Amino acid sequence: MKNQTEQKKVVIIGGGFAGIEVARLLSKDGLAEVTLVSKNTCFQYYPNLYRLVVGATVNQVSIPLSSIFSKKVNLIIDTYVSMDATQKTLTLKSGVVVPYDYVVMALGSEPNYFGIDGMEVHSKSFLSVEKALALKAYLLQQITDSKGLSTDEAKKKLHTIIVGAGPSGTELAGALGPFLKGEAKKAGVDPKLISIDLLDSAPRVLSAIPEKGSQLVTAQLKKNGVTVYSNYGVNACDGDCISVTDRASTEVASGEVKTLRFEASTVIWTAGTKISTVFAIIPGVVMTEKKRVQVTPKLTLPTDDTIYIAGDGTGTPYSGLAQTAIDQGQYLATAISNRIHGIAVADYMPKQGTFVIPVGKYWAILNHKTLVVSGLLAFIIRFIVDAKYFMSITSFSHVITMLKKDTSA
Repeated sequence: MKNQTEQKKVVIIGGGFAGIEVARLLSKDGLAEVTLVSKNTCFQYYPNLYRLVVGATVNQVSIPLSSIFSKKVNLIIDTYVSMDATQKTLTLKSGVVVPYDYVVMALGSEPNYFGIDGMEVHSKSFLSVEKALALKAYLLQQITDSKGLSTDEAKKKLHTIIVGAGPSGTELAGALGPFLKGEAKKAGVDPKLISIDLLDSAPRVLSAIPEKGSQLVTAQLKKNGVTVYSNYGVNACDGDCISVTDRASTEVASGEVKTLRFEASTVIWTAGTKISTVFAIIPGVVMTEKKRVQVTPKLTLPTDDTIYIAGDGTGTPYSGLAQTAIDQGQYLATAISNRIHGIAVADYMPKQGTFVIPVGKYWAILNHKTLVVSGLLAFIIRFIVDAKYFMSITSFSHVITMLKKDTSA
C-alpha cells in the first residue's frame, strides 16, 4: 500500500471527453490523488445532443458523473474561477481553494457568433442538455401556436432555419423534419406546413469531407425535406428574419452584393464554436493563430510544465473533435502517471479522426481520409462507435438505455 503522503495531487477542470478519460484512467495510479471539477453533474454526450431535440430522453444523451467514477476520484461540482500558478492552487466559484501538483485544463468550447448582429440574442442552440430541451419545447410550442393561423402565417411559424452545415447542423437538419411532421400530425396540424432550411457560407455541406461525401449528404437531406443553401453568408438576425449574402452571386456580379431575407420563427445557430474564454486567463497562456492554446509536444504550457491543456483548447491538429479529446485524455493519463513514476514521457502524436455523421433515420456518412461510406453501413458503424465508448465509462444497463430507439421514432 502506497503512503498517502507520497501521492501527487492531479486536478482536472472539465467533465467532458478529455477530462473523463484523464480522471478514470489516472485514478488507477496508486501515486495520484485525482480530483475532477465540473460545473455539470452529468457528462453530456455532445455528438448526440441533437437527438434530445427530436425526441430522445435525457438519460439517452447524458450520464451522471458520480456513476462514472469510483471513490478514487474526488468529484467537485463547481465552476473554475482562477489559478495561482506560483502557489499551485485553483479557486472555484464557491470560494473553495484546491491545491495541485499537476492540473489539466479541459474546459471545452462555447458558441462563436462571429459578431453577427442579433444572432446571439435571437437564435437558438443545443450545445447543452438544458438548451436542447428548451429548443425542443420551443419548436413544439410553434406547432401549437400555428393552429388557427392563416396558411401564410402558419408556414412562417413552422419554418426553421439552421445556420451552419457542419456535423451538428447536418445531424439536426436530417432528423428534425420527420420529428416535427410527426408532432404536427399528432396536434392536428398539416405536416406539409413544416419547412426546414440549412444555410452555410461554404460552397457545400460538410466542407471538411470529400466533395463526393457532401453530394451524398445533400441528396439525403433533400429526401428528408431539407432545403440546402450553400454560399449564403448570414449578416444579421432580428428574431423572425435573417438577412444573408448570396456569395456565389456576389462573385459573379463583379462585387455587386445580393442580399436576401429569410423569414422564420426559429433560427438555430450551429455555424461556429470557440474555445472557452476561461483559457485566456490561465497564467502564461499564449494563443496560436487559430485561437487555441499554444502547447509543447507533451501538451503542457511552454511556460509551466505542471499545467496541461486538453480537448478543444489545445493548439494541435484535429482539436475540436470528440475523438481527439478522448485520445488526448488517454495520452495525458499515461503521461502524468509516467511522470509521477519517474518514467520518460513520450510526445503526443495527433491522430486524424474519422467522421461518422447520421443524416436522418438509419443513414449516415463516414469519412476517413479519402474513404467515403454512406447509408446503413455507416449508420451501424456510428452505433458501434457510440456503444464502445459508452461501455468504457458506464454500466451495460445504462448503455442499453442510451442506445435504445428514440421515443419519437
